[in-house]
Amino acid sequence: MDFLNEEISKNIGFKQLWQEIEPVSELGMRAKKKFKPYLVKEKTELKLELDKLEFLINIMKQEESEFFKLKSLLKGVKNIYGIVNQSRSKKTVLDDIDIFEIKKSIIQSRKIKSIIKALKLNDLFEEQLKYFPELLKYLSLGQSNSESFYLADDYDDKLELIRGKRKELEKKLLQEKNDLAAEIEKKAKRPFSTDNEISVSKNDTEIIKYLKETEEVSLVSENFAALTFKLIENEKISQLKSEISEIKRKEEIQKNIIRKKITNKISKKSLGIMANLDKIAYLDFMLAKAEFALKISASKPEINSDKSISIKDGRHILMEKELAKKGMDFTPIDLEIKEGATLITGPNMGGKTVSLKLIALLTAMAQHALFVPATSFKFDLRNYIYFSLTSDNIKTGLSKFGTEISNLKTVIESADNNGLILIDEIAHGTNPAEGYAIAYGIINKLDKMKSISVITTHYQRLADQLEITHFQVKGLDKDLLSHYHNYIKENGIDVLNKCMDYHLEKVETGSDFPQDAIQIADILGFDAEILKTAKEIMKK
Repeated sequence: MDFLNEEISKNIGFKQLWQEIEPVSELGMRAKKKFKPYLVKEKTELKLELDKLEFLINIMKQEESEFFKLKSLLKGVKNIYGIVNQSRSKKTVLDDIDIFEIKKSIIQSRKIKSIIKALKLNDLFEEQLKYFPELLKYLSLGQSNSESFYLADDYDDKLELIRGKRKELEKKLLQEKNDLAAEIEKKAKRPFSTDNEISVSKNDTEIIKYLKETEEVSLVSENFAALTFKLIENEKISQLKSEISEIKRKEEIQKNIIRKKITNKISKKSLGIMANLDKIAYLDFMLAKAEFALKISASKPEINSDKSISIKDGRHILMEKELAKKGMDFTPIDLEIKEGATLITGPNMGGKTVSLKLIALLTAMAQHALFVPATSFKFDLRNYIYFSLTSDNIKTGLSKFGTEISNLKTVIESADNNGLILIDEIAHGTNPAEGYAIAYGIINKLDKMKSISVITTHYQRLADQLEITHFQVKGLDKDLLSHYHNYIKENGIDVLNKCMDYHLEKVETGSDFPQDAIQIADILGFDAEILKTAKEIMKK
């Protein structure tokens, strides 16, 4: 099984939170996209990664302005893996733009390394960013300290000679054109345009006559108001242009020879350049995770080896935001679960499903090397997370119960592989008698297997009969209920929600079951005779 499939990631809220982690560079986004969660056998690697994130967060709190500079630099870093890979092909010759991008990347790496050193972030990397001083010097020949790139004459004496000759020919051509045009401009009493054209009003008959008779121009267009003449190249101009064209061809050949040399030099440093890109990508991704941790007031997960999960003041960030919009507070959850099966019971809308989502979300975040929204989160790594939600869409054409059983079959087959199995309202989609029996069988099986399984249910007696760990939602707060009693009758459910205590409490075997449902119905003014009958049945 995959650690976390797309549907489960969406259902527990991880997908949305993961989208909130935003590296500023193309490289950082690439690192995020390639990231894989740590699994059971990668405990040491995850611990190291979480230690690095803690180290980074502590420095970020102290050096905000320097990190702002670092982020500004990272924003300008491009993904040039493709260009660097091309340089390694013997058939490839990088063009000037590609070479410029390589040079720019080396310069950016130097600046980033300087800030890393100033912030004392070197411990984030096993190896530090490389400088490539000789390559940078070669890419800067004849360019002073410019961060741009062009093929300067300093690269090759032959190129310098060819360019010198070209410039000389271009100068002669310009002079020849100027000499040819000067006499015509004088007699026409107007200059040639940059396209070597002259426009003359039809009223200037003498000038038109002169221009039509001279061999140096030809009529190229005419309209109702004017005639346009173009300078004709003489034999000398044509010869000069031909010579310039040939010298440019030789110049381009020579430039390609130089580009090939530059490409070869880049190729020799390609692995080091790509290693720099990897480190910059990692740094940007880590910064995004650190900023996210600070934004949600998260804490560092603690890895244990006792096959358990312990949560103190756990918060589901997305639900916390939704409740805040309604002026309500999220109730932090405390919970300790271990390998085997754990049962959670409580009324509808009592927070059971939220507890499951929270367990899944915090575990997913921790195994993606993120800090988590909890005062404390201690856990043993899992190889996968399975989450069965009662509102899951039916996609197979089977009944809801059939779909649930079909999914559980696959999960139970993998239940000895250190998973986290979370089932909401087990066997909910069939009749109560059979549902109870099937739930009993499933929980009994899961309790013996090497996964942490948490199941919510209305079948409260399952916990006693199976003798497994049992938590229940505390339910109605009696003091608040007394305080809001009259308001509830007038305003109903909205006020009643304020009386709910969503904390989980551990239930000992043989404890009485809460009767919140009857109490709620009574407060809401439900039929007294029906409630009397219900209470008598409960006593039996």
